[in-house]
Amino acid sequence: MNNILNTPENRRIIFDGGTGTELQKRGFTTDPAVLNLTNPGSIIEIHKEYLKAGADVITANTFGAYTHKYENAAEMIKAAM
Repeated sequence: MNNILNTPENRRIIFDGGTGTELQKRGFTTDPAVLNLTNPGSIIEIHKEYLKAGADVITANTFGAYTHKYENAAEMIKAAM
């Protein structure tokens, strides 16, 4: 794994795309963070596809993991790491 701090100044850093959007395209309708627990393979697959497409940075799939909405939000966030 490369250290992003060693990226040359004249090179742009590419982040991943919208994980939630990709999940919707695949037919998922739940909050994306729920899938960290119920279907982690799909999240990993999407992350791998973004890396294959040239992303330098993959962000954690934590959108929707709110403590006021889910008692196990911390578990969802931990699973995303």
